[in-house]
Amino acid sequence: IATKIDRLAEEIRRPHILSIASGHLREAGLSSAVRRRRTGRFVALDADPLSLAEVRESYSRYGVETFNASFREMIGSQARAGEFDFVYSTGLFDYLNQRTARRLVTGMFNMLRPGGMLLVANFLPNVRDIGYMETFMGWDLIYRSRNEMMDLTMGVPEEDVKEVTVLSEEYRNIVFLQLTKT
Repeated sequence: IATKIDRLAEEIRRPHILSIASGHLREAGLSSAVRRRRTGRFVALDADPLSLAEVRESYSRYGVETFNASFREMIGSQARAGEFDFVYSTGLFDYLNQRTARRLVTGMFNMLRPGGMLLVANFLPNVRDIGYMETFMGWDLIYRSRNEMMDLTMGVPEEDVKEVTVLSEEYRNIVFLQLTKT
């Protein structure tokens, strides 16, 4: 994600970015664009006030804003939130049923500026360490195949989509859905 932010800041002057279910937003610390204040509005959305306190402590000096709300509240107030060049979520979709995840992808897409991109991540089925993750880490996740990730785009009008990409990382544990708006 940090690399995506850095590349985006090279392509677009001061891009606006939204992280949904941001957690501690560790990618901001890895992004040279954030540290050099080459991003425009960068919003970290999370329902956990303690996570957002950590984000404020670590990244407010770089212009990162925090927004304490659930993703449902944020999507419900899209007009207030503004438009973004990059909207992403890397840790939320593993907990959402297909219907809710599809609605969230549509809402995220609607928050994009023309040419903007959304990215969501999800664990793939058949991860080798599922037993460990569930037993020792308490991660009871919803796993998605590539086809199920593509299904998340069904609420987005096809004519508004410039590009759809579904890919996995090298170890094939996580799948990414990337949509670019026309």
